[in-house]
Amino acid sequence: MGDSTNAIFDDLPNNYNYLLLEKREQLLIFRIKEVTDEVSAWEWFRKLSACTKVTWRKAKTYPRCGRKNVFKVDLKCQHAKDSRTTGLGFTKKTNCEAMLQIVVKRYYEHSRSEKRNPLDKEYPAIVTFKNDHNHSLDSGNVLKYRDVSSATKDKLRSLFYQGHSAASALTHLKSDLMLEYKGNYSKIESDGFYVPSSSVVNKLFQREFSGENVEFDDEIIGYLKIMINRYNNLTSGRAELGKSVHGNHYFVVICTPIMMRAHKVIPQTAEMVLVDVLQDEEKKLITYLFTTPTLAGDLPIAAIVADCEELGVFEEALTLLKKILPHNSFYTQQMPKVFLTHEDIKEREYLKKEFPLSQMFFCQFHFLKSVWNWLSDEQHNISADDREEIYFMIKEIMSATSEEDAVYKYLMLLFYRRVLKDEKLRIYCENLWEKRNEWANFARQKISLKVSDSTNYVAVIFRIMKDHILNKLSTFNFPQKVNYILTKFEKYMQKWLIEFCNGNYPKAFFISVLPKVLNAVALNVMKVEEFYGLFKVLNNLSNEEYVVDVVNGTCSCRDGQTVAAIDESSSDYRDNAFDDENISDFNSESVFSSDTSEYELTSQEYLDFESLCNRIKKGIHTSPETYVPAVKKMLRNAKQFANTDADLISAMHNFATYESEAAQCKVGDMGRCFSTKIVHLGKRKPSCTVQPTVVSIQANKGDNAIMAIKI
Repeated sequence: MGDSTNAIFDDLPNNYNYLLLEKREQLLIFRIKEVTDEVSAWEWFRKLSACTKVTWRKAKTYPRCGRKNVFKVDLKCQHAKDSRTTGLGFTKKTNCEAMLQIVVKRYYEHSRSEKRNPLDKEYPAIVTFKNDHNHSLDSGNVLKYRDVSSATKDKLRSLFYQGHSAASALTHLKSDLMLEYKGNYSKIESDGFYVPSSSVVNKLFQREFSGENVEFDDEIIGYLKIMINRYNNLTSGRAELGKSVHGNHYFVVICTPIMMRAHKVIPQTAEMVLVDVLQDEEKKLITYLFTTPTLAGDLPIAAIVADCEELGVFEEALTLLKKILPHNSFYTQQMPKVFLTHEDIKEREYLKKEFPLSQMFFCQFHFLKSVWNWLSDEQHNISADDREEIYFMIKEIMSATSEEDAVYKYLMLLFYRRVLKDEKLRIYCENLWEKRNEWANFARQKISLKVSDSTNYVAVIFRIMKDHILNKLSTFNFPQKVNYILTKFEKYMQKWLIEFCNGNYPKAFFISVLPKVLNAVALNVMKVEEFYGLFKVLNNLSNEEYVVDVVNGTCSCRDGQTVAAIDESSSDYRDNAFDDENISDFNSESVFSSDTSEYELTSQEYLDFESLCNRIKKGIHTSPETYVPAVKKMLRNAKQFANTDADLISAMHNFATYESEAAQCKVGDMGRCFSTKIVHLGKRKPSCTVQPTVVSIQANKGDNAIMAIKI
């Protein structure tokens, strides 16, 4: 061929031998030597699309095994007319008439046909190229519709597996291309071959990870192994990939650097560990998060990600998790004293098997929430009044300080009118009672813990973490979940702890539970030797004296009446500030010995006290119909709720300090109390708030008195 003929094929793929058959103004017909079958034909076509930057679509197909042709296909420009897009407004269709036909001829060596073309043997492929485009080929408005390249697809898939969403993956891809092409990036940024549109990336993401879980092929397993090995080599954390013997199931156990450090420096890890489950029903994935309660919220100490809910897989994962934990795990105790779980978690028996010395308890917060949900279920047909009354009874059973008291309250529950009538409700209560050792307080008093149960505060903090951070796990597949916990979740916890240490935390959640250390310098504390855990506190600033019971969590001050000041969450501060060794630091001897008259009643005060008692006695004789029921009620309440000196002192401090009508009580004052119930002397009308564990009971306007007691 001459130079002029070769110039015709300059825009065609290189390393091919071409034979020109016909050339007109917009028509080019030629043969190709190296294209001999369908595979080589499509390979040449992909190279042609890359050279010309034209995207073609199939216009017509033919049978693959014809007598004359090995392969044949008709192609049209993607901007050609399409009846399906008529009337849609803006469209990329410009009625382009460009077309491309590829035919691979079949050659018979020993054929007797006179029509046989000898060129079919040496140049089997015939290409008819009608290149009359009615649009520009290098315009940004045209290039943006090009098909994304396979290399770009591979990059996006890799980013998806690393935990990126469609939007973040596209942003990451653009950043990489900027670094790669530098000043030439502006030439490709509008080319869909390199930078696809957000809709294309979204469709690719949905096609890769939609519906059920991604199949664990060799590519995904290989990627997980590389990711975990890199993580173990570059960080102080540990992660391991395991395959279950119970079918083709995989799991990953994780202990990040922050989790490792929590085992080492957080003493609560040896006391109590909460096990929460994040489940994805659609993708059949499950994540187990092990946390420990602290003032900064629940701190994660381990995690398990599995591709199924089978208990056998969880058992194997738990065994592997114990191997990767640090040697000083659980604050050198190798296992916590207590595991707190949801009531319906099925993995409790395997936790008990792997940690035989740990006690298994239900999280009281979630237990009460599940009780409220069951009572509120429309299928059970329980009225609002009965629902709240039963809820309070179950809560009182949970708060009982002794098993005898719990049995008495349980019998009260069984003989409640609605429980007697409803067999399903009675069976439910009986089932709860059978598990009483896992949720009742009297069973937990045998174990000395420095941390409290999962309180409202801790639950709120963990809910925020689940809603704003862990909620993304529901849209991730298995590799993405693992990558997210190893990277994004770890960075979030690190940032949260730093901000907490710097005082950047939501004050509304912490103000009622953080110990007021700065005010401790103005307090003088003296331990009451006769009673364990009872202290007298004198505020030097206000000259007020309070009685604090750190065992029952009560105080005679205004905040202590709502059980907010002595919250169990601040037990670490309580143990350090009020133990025998630190009592001397407050110089209590000089304070209380200098002015003992404050603890002696004057003669007038004795007379006033006797006058008050005489008023009650006189009322019993003069108006028995009014005073006798009130005295009997007071005696019953004293026997039930003031059986210790601390409770009696607290009740005496609160005597006649509230207004007579509950309607005048401020909602904010009652709302500060997480576990306080207002018990009224007289008929009560219960009313439960939206959150079942934050309960207030309102009295009728005719009630004469109310008394706040802890339940």
